[in-house]
Amino acid sequence: MMPNFLQFIVGIANQRGHDYKKAKEDSLVKIEQAKTKRRVQVVKEHKLEKARKEGEARLAKEKEAEEIRMREEEERKVKQAEIDEKDQILKAEAEAKAKIAHEEREKERAATAEMSAKQAQREAEAMAKRENRKFAERPDQRADPWRRAGPGAGAGPDAPLPVGVVSASTGPPV
Repeated sequence: MMPNFLQFIVGIANQRGHDYKKAKEDSLVKIEQAKTKRRVQVVKEHKLEKARKEGEARLAKEKEAEEIRMREEEERKVKQAEIDEKDQILKAEAEAKAKIAHEEREKERAATAEMSAKQAQREAEAMAKRENRKFAERPDQRADPWRRAGPGAGAGPDAPLPVGVVSASTGPPV
């Protein structure tokens, strides 16, 4: 009886050892599977994090590029506004200079016209004087001494001037 019992106990011990080994192997396999799953999960998380960072970097670059483009656009608008303002100032100055030059030319024309009118008047007066002198009676040597010397030279009163002769004191200014 004993050998059977011993065999039975040995069989149970072997069975338990086998079960223990199997359980140990199963637990090691489960641990390895868990490690593998964790590694895969970590790799996925790293890939997701890397993709997220790349996306953020791309967005940041795009945003920076957009900001740079907007800044350049604003600078271009400011420069264009400055150029337009300078052009308007130069145009206004040119118009003012043209207006002043036009006014000066008008003044010169008016002055020239006035001088021409005065010159024509002087020439007309000179011609009238010459005509008056041509037709005026001239005193001869035999005339009264007060007439030859002019008024105030003689003792007598002033004689009336001959017809057509204009007196220097009452005549138009020369």
